Amino acid sequence: MKVLRLGQSLCSSGGGAPAIDLDFVFTVDTTIAGSSGVGSMALVMNGTPINCDIDWGDGTSDTGVTASITHDYTATSGAGTYTIRASGANISIYFNNGGDKLKMSNIANWGIFKMRDANVNTFKGCSNMTATATDAPTIEDTDLRGLFFGCTVFNGDVSNWSTTAFTRMDRCFQSAAAFNQSIANWNISACTNFTAIVFGTALATNTPTSTANLDAIYIGWAAQSVQASQTVDFGAAKYTGGGAAAAARAVLVAAPNNWTISDGGIA
Repeated sequence: MKVLRLGQSLCSSGGGAPAIDLDFVFTVDTTIAGSSGVGSMALVMNGTPINCDIDWGDGTSDTGVTASITHDYTATSGAGTYTIRASGANISIYFNNGGDKLKMSNIANWGIFKMRDANVNTFKGCSNMTATATDAPTIEDTDLRGLFFGCTVFNGDVSNWSTTAFTRMDRCFQSAAAFNQSIANWNISACTNFTAIVFGTALATNTPTSTANLDAIYIGWAAQSVQASQTVDFGAAKYTGGGAAAAARAVLVAAPNNWTISDGGIA
């Protein structure tokens, strides 16, 4: 019989189907000093409710966590790299270019993690953080300003995120230098601010990958009912001329949409 952790469920009842992992799983490097010092990890939690159990990856855990918490590894295994699992109902951590931002190493599974309006700049400054997660967080907010601002090595797949309620995504990936993913599937129908969304990213360069992603973005966004008179800058990224991408771009800049788009032109 499959034994599940708290916060997990089976994706089907037969055929040996794998479990769906509902834990928020992430790796931290506590050899970095950060705000809590070497050998510790501080999780600042914002928004309500918070209700989770935390397995710190060193054989210890805290249950019924409802607020910010700091864990000391020096009493167990000492400073090092640890995989933390948060299970239960709700967790929403917050860095905003401070705290132990540099200790964040990788997000392996979003699980119960929730994006909230209170958490503008959630991972801002987490410059050592990658993301191998293939699932999506729960998005309860309308404002994802600065979500991955300055996450220089982040290039996670965010294509399956549910973004229907977004009204702002300005600076979402700004200065996330490695980021070059398609956000063509993002629902932008409510969004009214795209300022510097990919400024300083690999997506905003002239490469075959950025062209393919920009093509997909134009096609995906032009198929939606979007807010009129928006301004978006894709830097030096080029799009494919004479086909679906060029036609989609034309739809966005023409009436009634009347978008102002900056890009690198036709590839």
